[in-house]
Amino acid sequence: MNRFFVFRFKKLKTVLFAGLLLGLIVITMLCLKSDKDVPNLYGSWFSQDKVPIQMQITPSEIRLNDFVFSYELTSPVLDSPDRQNPQGFVMDGREMGAVSGRFFFEDGLLYLEVDSQTKIFEQKSK
Repeated sequence: MNRFFVFRFKKLKTVLFAGLLLGLIVITMLCLKSDKDVPNLYGSWFSQDKVPIQMQITPSEIRLNDFVFSYELTSPVLDSPDRQNPQGFVMDGREMGAVSGRFFFEDGLLYLEVDSQTKIFEQKSK
C-alpha cells in the first residue's frame, strides 16, 4: 500500500507540473500580442535622403533596397507606437549579429532607428 501511495503521488506531481507549465504557456500567449497588431507597419516605404532607400516590410522580413533581413518585434508589442513609446525590434544583421532598433509613427511617417541613426520613411500609396 505504501508503494502505491508513493507512485500515485509522483504521478500526481507530474500531472500538476505539466498542467502548470501548460497554463503558463497559454497565459503568455494570451498576454503577448502578435506581430499583426501593428497595423500600419507592413507595406512599402521610401525615404528621400541623399541616398534614397526603398523598404518593404512583411510580418517577418525587412527588405532594404536589395538586402533582406529577418526581424522580430520585442515585447510588449504596441498597438500604436509613438515617440514617447516606440516599438522595439531585433533584426538579424548577418555578419554584424543581432541588431536592435525601434520605430514609431508620427504624422503618417515611420521613424526607424537602428544603431543610433534615425531614418524617416513615407509609405507608398497603395
